[in-house]
Amino acid sequence: MPALSSLPMLNTAPTHAPQLSLIEQLLAEQQSLPAAARFAQWHDDQQSCSTSTAHVAYRSLIPLTAPAPGEQYAFEVDLDACSGCKACVTACHSLNGLDEHETWRDVGLLVSTDERPALQYITSACHHCVEPACLAGCPVKAYDKDPVTGIVRHLDDQCIGCQYCVLMCPYDVPKYSHSKGIVRKCDMCRQRLAVDEAPACVAACPNQAIRIATVKMADATAAAAKQDFLAAAPDPRQTIPTTRFISTKMNLATWQAADAAFVKPAHAHWPLVVMLVLTQVSVGILLAERVLTLVSGASYSLPLLLTSLLIGGLGAQAAVFHLGRPLGAWRAWLGLRTSWLSREILVFGLYSGVLSAAVGLAIAVDWKFVAASELLAQIISIVAWLALAAGIAGVCSSAMIYAVTQRPSWRLWRTGGKFLLTSLIGTSVALAIVRRELWFVAFAALGAKLLFEAFSAWHSIDRYGRVSGSYSPLQGSATLLRGPLERLQSLRFLLGSLAVVTMFAAAATSHGSAAAIQIGAVAPVILLTIAGELLERTLFFMAVVPAKMPGGVTT
Repeated sequence: MPALSSLPMLNTAPTHAPQLSLIEQLLAEQQSLPAAARFAQWHDDQQSCSTSTAHVAYRSLIPLTAPAPGEQYAFEVDLDACSGCKACVTACHSLNGLDEHETWRDVGLLVSTDERPALQYITSACHHCVEPACLAGCPVKAYDKDPVTGIVRHLDDQCIGCQYCVLMCPYDVPKYSHSKGIVRKCDMCRQRLAVDEAPACVAACPNQAIRIATVKMADATAAAAKQDFLAAAPDPRQTIPTTRFISTKMNLATWQAADAAFVKPAHAHWPLVVMLVLTQVSVGILLAERVLTLVSGASYSLPLLLTSLLIGGLGAQAAVFHLGRPLGAWRAWLGLRTSWLSREILVFGLYSGVLSAAVGLAIAVDWKFVAASELLAQIISIVAWLALAAGIAGVCSSAMIYAVTQRPSWRLWRTGGKFLLTSLIGTSVALAIVRRELWFVAFAALGAKLLFEAFSAWHSIDRYGRVSGSYSPLQGSATLLRGPLERLQSLRFLLGSLAVVTMFAAAATSHGSAAAIQIGAVAPVILLTIAGELLERTLFFMAVVPAKMPGGVTT
């Protein structure tokens, strides 16, 4: 729709009227044609013009009919018309009552990579994907996709604030509101569309660079398969976005984000750091208990069972502090069919319950609450094996939670390797404490973990300390580890190296007196190892660099 200022002002007031008072001026203004009437008259006048001229002058900003089966609404962005004024950002912020630093629509900057240098602004919001990753990853089903319009909306009253959708979305669309403890996102102003009004961003754009179009989902799927979306954006095959970026002046394949190489440390997620390390160590200790009892012929070891339960329980409790609305965590089973987070919560809940049963039975036998018997000992052993199976499944689920986000530094072999090695460190240190002659197992596990981390972190750094090759998110992670996070990483390797050296010294000096000397020597190893693993997991979160839509330096 053309700006009203461009329409003819049809005023009925006389041309050579005498000087009027303020009241007379206001009364005369009320007798003028209103904006809608002036537009209607202008539109009628255009009927005498050619069709092409009328088309240039007038453009519908929303579809006139609802999508047909197999179709949905989508944003269409005319890059030739976008000037980067951010009127769309302001309108969205005001209409939806967002927090001060919360935005549902962002404006980024593209730069040309061909021979002619050029700049191009780009506005983007939620792409209302055909296969939204936020919906698939949510453990409490706080997202749904409207079967008629295709709009992906967030259900605020269902959200528990776990923020997993933030990690799952490759376009950085869901935004966490600290004041409300939930995630929120663009819903295409569906209430306005329902009454035939354009969304805030569409209505506010002075150049009509944004409109709502109807697209066929099959066409969006085919375009994603050909990676026909926006070269500067993440791979569209992940979620099949429906937003259409159009331009007659630029080849979208030759442009890249101006902030592509701009990286900064991500959020540390301290509760998740503690949860991941402690639950994995707990499973490792339980594995050591099962190995020792299997080798010795005993049915169970109460001290190791109890230690595993206590450490795992602390880890599970730490995770609660990551939730914005922890009282709703009981609903986490709702997303079991699609969400690895739901699976992790369910499996670790099963692990804690089964392990608690094994510890309870073992305490009842050892403290003479029930009569000891071969059958009861076998039951405790079977229950402990079941707990171990659940614990291993929980560690694997934890690795999958981050691997499915498709962030390069969280690929399955990297994440799974770190998580499993943490569990094996718990196993090896527990074995070394109980059996002094097994010190070399702990020594090897600690050393292997450090070597694995070094390979994962420095593989893209050349011998001069520079990031090699063309820029990628993985090399962005390497840049962080060589820049803002270098001291933290150095401290992590220092603590890990001290743990290895202390383990060797403990083995070399633990001869003669036995258990008291052995335990006293291994205690520093335990402290150094736990501290080092917590730092490693902190770097795991802070050094991740996801692919994202252009933005950052212009917002």
